Amino acid sequence: MKENCPTTAAIILAAGIGSRMGMRETKQTLDILGKSVLRRTLEAFDAADTVSSIIVVTREEEHNFVNKECHGLLKPFTLVNGGFCRAESSALGFSAVSDKVEYVLIHDGARCLVTAEEINKVAYAMYEYGAATASRPITDTIKKCTPDGRVCETVDRENLKSVATPQGFRTDIYKRAIESVPELTSDITDDNMLAEKIGIYPYCVETLPTNIKITAPSDIELAEYIITKRERGKV
Repeated sequence: MKENCPTTAAIILAAGIGSRMGMRETKQTLDILGKSVLRRTLEAFDAADTVSSIIVVTREEEHNFVNKECHGLLKPFTLVNGGFCRAESSALGFSAVSDKVEYVLIHDGARCLVTAEEINKVAYAMYEYGAATASRPITDTIKKCTPDGRVCETVDRENLKSVATPQGFRTDIYKRAIESVPELTSDITDDNMLAEKIGIYPYCVETLPTNIKITAPSDIELAEYIITKRERGKV
């Protein structure tokens, strides 16, 4: 961890079953060019100067796998069992954060191409604004459609962003955000939504288009392509 940085814990969400992959393995266990999806994610956070500790939210039956993938990390790590939905898993991960931690970065374990530089970039914005999120500008033309699939309106994309992770919060903000929701459900699709409910609007930090989430088999091929290009110094 870089000197003078606030204490910052990374919460890695890796408890999903990856039903859209159509495979027996969970996404976090999939191999990409000799390393698991989870290992690649962990290495990025381990290399980020702003991160002081790592919490992995996982499935109980994958504890042995996760412990193995955490072997050799320079930063202390903790394993926590996940919940029935993403929001509950985030809250469970947060419950394991030390009282001494000032900030948290919450990240999808399946976004294994995030870089240490991107993590630091989000973290520094989080330190300044209290809450920050990885994002990308929308470049496609966006249409609103009727329930039967007909275009009914073109949406102005000027101020629209596609939001990814990491998503970072000062711990007191995130604690209030969780406590403001009567029930954590699958309708809460990211942690920014929780902050928005208490009037906190995270600062958008532009990250690379390579910060993809592994959700379908085709994403594995894309990830392999990006990693190969990076290793050749071309991305």
